[in-house]
Amino acid sequence: MPTSTLFRASGALYLLIIVTGLTSELALRGPLIGTTPVETSALIIDGDFRLRLSILADAIMISADVALAILFFGMLASAGRTLATLAAAFRLIQAAILGAGLTTLYSALIWTSAGQLDLAHGALHLHSAGYDLGLIFFGINSVMTGLLLIRHPDFPTSLGGMLVAAGGVYLVGSSLRVLAPEVHILFQPAYLITVVSETTFAVMLLSRGFARTELARRQAA
Repeated sequence: MPTSTLFRASGALYLLIIVTGLTSELALRGPLIGTTPVETSALIIDGDFRLRLSILADAIMISADVALAILFFGMLASAGRTLATLAAAFRLIQAAILGAGLTTLYSALIWTSAGQLDLAHGALHLHSAGYDLGLIFFGINSVMTGLLLIRHPDFPTSLGGMLVAAGGVYLVGSSLRVLAPEVHILFQPAYLITVVSETTFAVMLLSRGFARTELARRQAA
């Protein structure tokens, strides 16, 4: 695959992951998690289609993540083949965990229909916890990807530093979810770092891909 195409495909997939992930977690699913089983079930019943959309959005996000793991390996292996292989492996582990969590998410619909309010409430919270645990592996991937970007001649060192910082946020946030849930809530604003870092990376991939294509056209003319 030509480098320009690889950059554009990676950037497009990364933006797709960001949009579907944020939409699913914050706009569709997040508002359906209540503080009590009765409240959660009522929210699910009222927002049944929204929960189904969030499952579909997550499935699209996970599929794109698997493809991106392979594309990133092809793009970054020249900066360190072993590190690029490990980064891809950790990204795929995260995708596997999130994929398995979709059945837990869907079970909330089943339990609500069956009148099992406690189980429906628990399913949404279990999925949320599983999502955060999966981000531990994504945090490791982000740190490794950042280190590869620092080594890679096609990317600025600052971008690699941003990805390393994003990985640190994921690792700290998910660890707090396990060790100190009450502190984890206070840590939430730090995730803005991850959104900015990853969006910057995605946009840069797209812009550099199109820039390389334009340069190739001029050289061929």
